[in-house]
Amino acid sequence: MNDSTAKTTTPPPSPRCRPEVGSQLRDDPYLQELLGIFAEFFEGFGFKPNLGRIWTVLFYSVEPLSQKQLMRTLGLSAGMVSQGLHELTRFGMVRAKSAKQRRETLYETERNLTKIVASILGKRESQIVARLMQRVDHLKQRLAVSQKNAEFVTSRIDGLDQVLVICALAQAIIHLVETFSHYSYHAVSLGTRALAKLKVPQLPKFLNWSIQSG
Repeated sequence: MNDSTAKTTTPPPSPRCRPEVGSQLRDDPYLQELLGIFAEFFEGFGFKPNLGRIWTVLFYSVEPLSQKQLMRTLGLSAGMVSQGLHELTRFGMVRAKSAKQRRETLYETERNLTKIVASILGKRESQIVARLMQRVDHLKQRLAVSQKNAEFVTSRIDGLDQVLVICALAQAIIHLVETFSHYSYHAVSLGTRALAKLKVPQLPKFLNWSIQSG
């Protein structure tokens, strides 16, 4: 085959020649603003702010990142990033993935945000609520057979019943979020709009009847 007719192929650029993702992210003004927003949000729900920062970088990035890239982007130590990734993985917010031609582990966020919320509620709030219900119900049963004044016992049991009802409501909401987590965010969006418009004509009548009967 002649050189003039031979096809020439251009080799793909070496990964080392590509722009460093970490440096691109570090200089992105929108990411910098998001870091503050989600650090505050995570802290409001009892997580450390750095967990919010690590999650935000992975969420914003167009490709999975390594621990070193996260360290360079956020200016955090190896220990902080490693601990943060471990905690985020435990709650289902981040997952590790192996990368071809790279000896380091890469990380990416779970893209189904409803699944993240369901995971957090299931691992944390659901257990707290269940434990509260168990202890309050046990106390209620002991109080019911106590030798205290009947009027006092009735009023106290009434208050404990309110706690149990609120706990049951919380569990129902957690279960609803868990159900939504199995669907795409498009379906969740439709579902939430439907719930917002949902009207149960008999509910006010039933609630008024309950109050009068009580």
